[in-house]
This record gives sequence, structure tokens and C-alpha cells, in this order.
Amino acid sequence: MIRPYANYSFDVDGTLVLQDYMAKVRALCWIAQECGFVGVDSALMRDALAHANLWYEREASAFTPSIDDLWMHYASRIVEEIAVDSEDLISRYAAYFKEYNRNASNFFVSPMARHLLNQFASRGWRLYAVSANVDANRRLQMVSLQKLFCRVLSPRSGSTKADLFEELLARERLSPRDLMHVGDDPVSDRDIPESYGIDSFLVVDPDLRDVRNATELVDLAGYVESGYRRLAELLNLRLPETRGASSCT
Repeated sequence: MIRPYANYSFDVDGTLVLQDYMAKVRALCWIAQECGFVGVDSALMRDALAHANLWYEREASAFTPSIDDLWMHYASRIVEEIAVDSEDLISRYAAYFKEYNRNASNFFVSPMARHLLNQFASRGWRLYAVSANVDANRRLQMVSLQKLFCRVLSPRSGSTKADLFEELLARERLSPRDLMHVGDDPVSDRDIPESYGIDSFLVVDPDLRDVRNATELVDLAGYVESGYRRLAELLNLRLPETRGASSCT
């Protein structure tokens, strides 16, 4: 058991908001094959998406004025990774991502995560979202979580996730020792916050995080659910919880 903190920050994608990763992989493979690239399979596409997602975390903030430009560059990275040369495929992928990210039915929340957030709020603990997703606010609204958070911090032009932790501490006048960050990435959700003296908790074991790129059978949502159960045990919280209103003013 660890001491409860007064403040908690959460990553968004892969931590709070989940999606059917393999359904996306299959859709992208189908689009490629429809464009005549029959050699594009799920293994190749998983690797391409993994590399594109790393690019997104580093570079997405440069495109905050234009989400359309962001999806074009993201699509270009995927097409580059699968080693084909097709402007048409880039355009079709960009259109797919734009539509995919507008559809709330593509996203869901771990039941345990939702229980835990409500229990945190009912105890008066303040919640923040710190995300590399430039559209994190809308993503949280899609799954009816946004109102639980006192502040949602996502990249602006040129900012990084490290910048967001600095901003959170400064704007909220928080001491690092009074904050725990919860995420899924061992670099952006563990190493970076800990470099500021912020304790962290990963809902997915680092050794398992990339297993979704190795098998179609992995139950990532199950790992996340188990991670939140471990967090509840560490904080000595009982589940299911009693719903409460956000403590934000």
C-alpha cells in the first residue's frame, strides 16, 4: 500500500481511452489492398502504426493549427513504413483517420478506470489529464470523462509532454510530491514525470505494452483493467466505488 496523493494526472490514449487496435489494423490493410498493394498484411501494418505513433508523440504539436495537416503527415508516415509510394493511399488513410477519430463508438473506457476516477473525485482528489494527443479534450468528452478533470493539458504548437508537466506544476502551484501520474508509456508516462520528481504508475507492464504489435490475440484492455485493480489495491481503495461529483472549482 502507498500513501494517497491529493492530485492525480492521467495520460489519455492507451491509459483511459482505449480502442479496438486490431480493427484499425484490418481497416488499414483493406484500404491498402483496395489500392492494389496486396502485400500489406496485419504484421506489417502493426509495425507501421507503432512507428507512426512514436512520430505522433514527438511531432503532433507542430500541427495543432490544422488537424487535417496532422492526419496527412500521420498517414504519410504509415505509407512510408509499409514501403509503398502512393499519394492516393496517403489521402485515403488521412480521410480514414479523420473520420475514425470523429466517431465516439470507436473508443471506450475500462470499467475499472471509470470506477476509480469517480472514486478519486468523490474523495476530493483533484484529477488532471496530461496527453500527447492534440485532441485529448474532445476524446475525453466522447467517453463522458471530461467533466471529472480540473484541467486537460494537451500540446500546443511546439510543446512537448515534458512541457505539459512543467505547465501543470506551475499553473496549479503543485508540489511534485503531492502528485501521481498514471499512464501506459515507460518513457512519457514514467521517465519524464519522474524527472520532475513526480511519482508514476503504469497500468500496463512495460514488457507487455508492445505485445499488441506481436499478436492479434492480445487483450490490451484486460491488461489495463488489471493495472487499475493493482492501483486500487496500492491506494487501499474499495471497488466498486460510490459515485461522486468532481472536486474541481
